Amino acid sequence: MHNVEAYRPWHYRALWRQMLPRSDAVVAVSGAVREYALGHLRAPDKTTFTILNGIDTGRWLAVPAAGLFSQGTVRIATIGRLHRQKGHGDALDALSGLKHLPWEYHLFGEGDERGPLQALAGKLGIAERVRWHGVSLDLPAQIAAMDIVVQPSLWEGLSLTVMEAMAAGRCVVASEAAGRELINPGVDGWIVPTHQPEALRERLAAIFSAPDKAKAAAVQARQSARSRFGMDRHLNQLDSLYRSLL
Repeated sequence: MHNVEAYRPWHYRALWRQMLPRSDAVVAVSGAVREYALGHLRAPDKTTFTILNGIDTGRWLAVPAAGLFSQGTVRIATIGRLHRQKGHGDALDALSGLKHLPWEYHLFGEGDERGPLQALAGKLGIAERVRWHGVSLDLPAQIAAMDIVVQPSLWEGLSLTVMEAMAAGRCVVASEAAGRELINPGVDGWIVPTHQPEALRERLAAIFSAPDKAKAAAVQARQSARSRFGMDRHLNQLDSLYRSLL
């Protein structure tokens, strides 16, 4: 189970409610997904396990750490399809209250929300400071040019973007939905309440006022990712579960 899927059609959830109780094991990619599967999809408690996804940490650990917050303009990025789930509108709202600070907002991804989001950026008076990159074929190179990664998702199973940004040694600010189980708040990143742009605005303002603290969190984020998010750990846990079922 990869996501909290309350938004799915009823017949989709009904199918899972028939399948999961008959399964030998159910793997949830996070504690939040496990809770959803137990509470909404009739997954059995004793045979439903949490195994966090892994990422190719080597690809992201290779992103240069030098240069963070070294330019006059702070480069803020959000990565993910342009869909309501990802909360881009909250980030635009938050940034509209920080017009007095030097920032650019870079969006990587495509989706059916692009038009409405561009209209919102114009309405908020920040369109000239927003960059729309579409789908990137080399995200590590793109992230190397960013200072902060903001992931304001309204719901998530487990945010691979947060994991990858941490491994890349970026300063990460995530909604509770995107950052739970991944970020140690104030140590290797920051978590703000989900769907509360004013809280995101306050956190970003605090980062602008204390960039050295943000740099230290980015260094720690990389260390956390190296020790916790590797694919080997993920595969070893899956292997152990499969063997226990034989």
